[in-house]
Amino acid sequence: AMSTTKVREGPHVCDGEFWEGGIVEGLAQTAAVLINSQLGEAEPQPRVGLLAAVRALEIHRRARRGERILFEVERIKRIGNISLVSCRATVENEILASGELRFFIETAS
Repeated sequence: AMSTTKVREGPHVCDGEFWEGGIVEGLAQTAAVLINSQLGEAEPQPRVGLLAAVRALEIHRRARRGERILFEVERIKRIGNISLVSCRATVENEILASGELRFFIETAS
């Protein structure tokens, strides 16, 4: 799954640079869409997911005001309620951040 955002003035921008936590949030939101889209017909409604771990995430640089960030995520595996996702954020093919995220997905009640 992929999504984009353009860095604009706001609470995640300081001195013209996008806060690293905003990059993690963008990756997590993109992963949430991916995970929910892959649940299938057996689990049709969206589930509540929790970011359980950030693993081996490297921030190479911050995005700057005016740049468009591309968030890319791919599910590596799912074991029960846990999904492991590979992710990266880029600006014009330059990697800003890359790593893995783990999510806990609540079961239907």
